[in-house]
Amino acid sequence: MNVDLLGIPALVNYDAAVDWPARLEREGSFLRRALAGAPSQRVIDLGSGTGEHARWLAAQGCTVVGIEGVRERWEVAKRLAVRNVEHLIGDFGAVEQMVRGQFGAAICLGNTLPVLLGVEALSRMLIGLRRRFLPGGVFVAQLLNYEALLRRQVRELPERRLSREDGELVFRCALDLRADGVVEVTESVLHREAGAEGEGRVVHRRHRYLQGWRCEELLILLDVARFRTVEVFGGFAGEPFDLAASEELLVIAT
Repeated sequence: MNVDLLGIPALVNYDAAVDWPARLEREGSFLRRALAGAPSQRVIDLGSGTGEHARWLAAQGCTVVGIEGVRERWEVAKRLAVRNVEHLIGDFGAVEQMVRGQFGAAICLGNTLPVLLGVEALSRMLIGLRRRFLPGGVFVAQLLNYEALLRRQVRELPERRLSREDGELVFRCALDLRADGVVEVTESVLHREAGAEGEGRVVHRRHRYLQGWRCEELLILLDVARFRTVEVFGGFAGEPFDLAASEELLVIAT
């Protein structure tokens, strides 16, 4: 794996400050309930990253195909792959062309769905996914509640920190929420040496565009793709979705 001048792996980015055991524990019960009625244990992981969810699903008895678009993450996932998990690299928006056969379920977690910019891209993915589903197939998606962020004019997500032997990594994410639904995102990682003062040095910065999908938009496109039953939640505890207050938007569609 490539490293930068500080010797920090190039894979270090805004997504790296994740306590995966705690996250999987938080999400696990919800996912088990959501997938319990799936017609098959073949599952697609859309935007599978370094494979944590795929490996968790395999431990639950699923056969998983993960699709990831960032080569560095895909390489880690391939290296850590377990039995009954296949990792593909490519555009998960083209899921129908990327995978073979029929599936019982798919997940798209970690605010990954907004990578698909525009109605055409998301509609293409949902329709293609539906065609790959067995009857009764289950789609679980989780993203930020962009409606609430826009209403509150949020400009930055909560800072995250990760302790290291040589100091600390500080993860920041600045947002520019546009009226057309596009979100300009600047992700920064700073390295602060042990005992040092100040903010530290920037070791990673990425500027990108996301689509701040709102609940109503997502429901319309799911209907167009012929998902007929949709449940909406405000978090992995299964709480009701509050358009103005919920931090997350979770959808289970069949």
